[in-house]
This record gives sequence, C-alpha cells and structure tokens, in this order.
Amino acid sequence: MKLYFLRHGQSQANLDGFYAAQNETPLTNLGREQARQAGLGAKNHDIDVIISSPQSRAHDTAIIVASQINYPENEILVDSALREVSVGNLVGTTARGPKGYLEHEASPNGDEEVETLGQLIKRMSLFSAKLEKYSGKTVLLVGHNISGQLLKSIIAGGMPH
Repeated sequence: MKLYFLRHGQSQANLDGFYAAQNETPLTNLGREQARQAGLGAKNHDIDVIISSPQSRAHDTAIIVASQINYPENEILVDSALREVSVGNLVGTTARGPKGYLEHEASPNGDEEVETLGQLIKRMSLFSAKLEKYSGKTVLLVGHNISGQLLKSIIAGGMPH
C-alpha cells in the first residue's frame, strides 16, 4: 500500500490564530487554493482511495483534491478516527495552549472532554490496523495535524517525541 497524508487547507481558525479542535471552521480562500494545489500534485499518484476526517475543513479539502484528480466525490470515505484531537474547554484558545494537554495521561484540570495522548494513540493505532484492507492500493488520507503526525509515527513503527 502506498499511503499519503494531507492536512486540511488553512481554516478560518488557523487564520485567526485559534485552535478549533473538533469544532467546525471553514476553509479560507487560501485553504481552498492549497487544496486545489494539493490536488494538482496528486494527479501523478494514481489515488485509489480517499479517506477523510468528518470535519468540514478536512472533508472540503478532500472534495477539492478529488475534483482535481477526477475521483468521484461520492466515493470519498469518511472515518471519524481521522478527526482532530479533542481539547475540551481549550477550544478557541491560541494554538499553543492545548498542546501541553497531550503530555498528560489525564486532563490536568479535570476536563473530561480532553483526549489524552494515550487515548489518541489507541484511536490512531486502531485506524492504522484498519488500513490493512487497502493492501496494494494507493490511499490518500485527509485529516488534521496532531492526529496525522501521530498516525504517521505509528505506521513508521515509532512514537512521537
């Protein structure tokens, strides 16, 4: 299997400097152009399967890429395992705030909505195992930065530092 990972294009929250986590935030004009450029780059990779996060910024990115490579939009698979990490009540804070939460096994302030590093590792490990059914295929995953970086580390046989 050939596997490509694409982080969604710039979102409004990215532009505004806030962490959206699992909240919805639309792509900006630049984000749509980034997706279009990624699609042009994907033309030479013979993509067999596109799997996207259910969040609109990633799914819209997948749709734009699909249109560039003549991949049917209705065949884009959506998997909730590719969703962004949950940061609980830190949604809407600056992009630097939530990252420290991943260092804890439990939320330091008791916020039950926060996804710990252990929970994220489990989610991405289970998703990685599901990818085995695409043996011999070229797969494009469209998702988010933190979960995507962790998935790449798991697939490569290591863990992030």
